[in-house]
Amino acid sequence: AHGFLTLSLLVPLSSSIKQDPETLKGVIMGVNYGFDKIRFIAPVPSGSRIRAKAVLKAAEIKGSSVNATRTYTIEVEGSDKPAVIADWITRLTYG
Repeated sequence: AHGFLTLSLLVPLSSSIKQDPETLKGVIMGVNYGFDKIRFIAPVPSGSRIRAKAVLKAAEIKGSSVNATRTYTIEVEGSDKPAVIADWITRLTYG
């Protein structure tokens, strides 16, 4: 798999990443706000095992919401190069 197919796997992969409960305290809604930067670095051979890592890059207050930008890296087992690196923005609304 390559490109957008691999990128689409971020949805289930991101839900498996452990979140700090304190970070989400008071959040009433979270929505996909889009991507700032996406790089397709290497293909994912059929049958490969992948995993995702996330690092908080920025948090910007927008009224009662916060735009959280995380840099996600999708890695392929046994490969030195990542398959995808993407900055994904989520808008968290507090209430």
